[in-house]
Formats: sequence, structure tokens, C-alpha cells
Amino acid sequence: MQIMHGGWAETKIAGDAALPTLHCSKTLYGGLETVPQTEGTEDMAFVTASDIRTENLIAQRVVAFFNDARTAFNKRRMYNRTVSELNALSSNELNDLGLSRAGIRAAAYEAVYG
Repeated sequence: MQIMHGGWAETKIAGDAALPTLHCSKTLYGGLETVPQTEGTEDMAFVTASDIRTENLIAQRVVAFFNDARTAFNKRRMYNRTVSELNALSSNELNDLGLSRAGIRAAAYEAVYG
């Protein structure tokens, strides 16, 4: 993936060599400003391409995948434990908590996953 950045630059012409200098960028509304021309300069458009890849991108993705899988497994285990503990309660104890047997799974899901 590459990030592209564009804008206007001002180039000073000195003999055969062109010396680029950054002059201005985008306007408040996303358009490009016109660059006031000064003596000995020329307007030009420019684009800078930046490569944001890292060397270990595949390794980082694999590690992130396994971390996400472990987190999902732990949350699922906590959900199952919560459901089984709520199912072990009597109806009177569930009423004291403000729950019914029909709402056990929803209450466990909200407690674990938010």
C-alpha cells in the first residue's frame, strides 16, 4: 500500500539545475491554492509516494491472527462458564438478580462481550 500526497511546488531555475522548494499545499476545502509566481521561479505539480510496508508484515499478521483467536477463545470460554453458572441457579435466585431463564444467554453475552 502506498500513501500518495500531492500539491504544488515552486522550482527555482538556476542555469541548467532546477532546485525544487515546497511552497504551499491544499486549501481548507480540499482544492489547491494558486502559487503566486515570483521572479526566477516556475510552478510545478509534484507527488510524493511513500511505501509504508515493514519487513515483517507477514509475521506481524500471523501473530495478530493468533492473538485475536486466543482472545476470542477466552471470551467464548468465559461466556460458556457464565451461562452454566447462571443455569445452576434456582429460579428464585435468578429473580433476585432480575433475570429469567429465557434471558440467561442474553445476560451472559452482554456481560462478556459488552
